[in-house]
This record gives sequence, C-alpha cells and structure tokens, in this order.
Amino acid sequence: MSLTSRINFLETYIKNEDVAKLTNYFSEELKNAKEELETLNQISSNNASSNSSIFNDAIDKLIGKKINKLKLILKKSNNLFFAFTYSQRTLKVSMPYLKQHIGSYIIHDENLEKLKGLGFKLADNQSKITLTLSGNKEDITNNLNQILSKIIYEVFYVKEFENESYIQFTEKSSR
Repeated sequence: MSLTSRINFLETYIKNEDVAKLTNYFSEELKNAKEELETLNQISSNNASSNSSIFNDAIDKLIGKKINKLKLILKKSNNLFFAFTYSQRTLKVSMPYLKQHIGSYIIHDENLEKLKGLGFKLADNQSKITLTLSGNKEDITNNLNQILSKIIYEVFYVKEFENESYIQFTEKSSR
C-alpha cells in the first residue's frame, strides 16, 4: 500500500470511528505516516538530482542509440522491472511478467489501475503493461521522470525497493 493510500485510508477510518482509543491510535498512525512521507519527500528531493542524472544519462544514451537495452530494476528478488526501448522518436516502457506479478501478489488491482491512470496500456494477453512516450528528447525525459516518480512514490511504496533497485544496460558494441 502506498503512503498516500495509507494516509487516505487512515483519514477516512478516523472520520468514521467514534471509539476514542482507536481514534487516538489511528491519529498517531496518520501523524507517523505524514511525517514519513515528508521525510521521504525531503530525501528524494536531496537525492533526486544525482540519481536522476544517472538515469537521465542512461535514457540519453538509449535515445542516442549508444546502448541497446535499458532496464530499471525495481525489486530484483521479484524480477520486477521496467524495460525501455527507443525507436523512431518513441520510447516504450514495459513491465513484463505481469501475470506472474499478479499471481504472486506483487502487483494488485490498485497498482494496475494507477499505472493505467499514468498512461500504461495492458497487453491483450495481459502478460505485460506498456507506456509509449513520443516527442523530442527533452519532452520524453521530463514526462518519464514525472511518471517514474509517481510510480515509485504513489503506485508502490518506495521502501519496497530499498537495496534491490538499480539500472542495467547493455552498450552497443563498436564494430
């Protein structure tokens, strides 16, 4: 459950609950969740420039056809990743093995709906979900960074990826 979903759940629950003990408990949980979200927002803004520059460099190399394959591994132990391809001024972002992730409860209906809300399309056989971004390099990079931030902080819970996420790419061989 993402932090925003958790906060919304707790706020709704507190409004509907009139037992003082539970209200105090959930008020404390809500306060802690909001503090944690604020801390994460501060950490992400401090680290965003260095981490995003590494990722943006990789995207630039993909668009410049200096690398063949680019993956953003979110959680290695679950084989949860986004694969990036670029062709004819179009960047495709895919999450394969979707059926496997749904079957093992890594991805829930709530996650899928949020991904669709960000522009992802479910493949006919429901084995993967894909986002297509077109335009110039700057527009693609800006849109992609915004979407990935929402995925990491709103679709999923950022701490799920702690110590298991990284960027992987294959450089083109020079012939």
